[in-house]
Amino acid sequence: MKKNVKVFGVPNCVKCNATKRWLERKKIPYEYVDVSQSLELTEAIRQAAVDRGEPAVMPFVEVHTDLGGEPVQWFDMRPDLLQQHVGVAA
Repeated sequence: MKKNVKVFGVPNCVKCNATKRWLERKKIPYEYVDVSQSLELTEAIRQAAVDRGEPAVMPFVEVHTDLGGEPVQWFDMRPDLLQQHVGVAA
């Protein structure tokens, strides 16, 4: 099953950079989106945090599969969730 990983972050974000480094060390392709370039995207991510009742700790990560359906999403640097949903051993 093919997985598409998208990392939404902001410049100089330590946890965003750590997430990208984790993916790069595992040789997992990902798309990085700088949300500071779009007020609309920034607001959408803030709203996602409100809807989930979570703090909007960047990065915001989405994992889509080729099976369709809703993507798996979470806030913060979460190697446990990266490992679980990207399917690569630590």
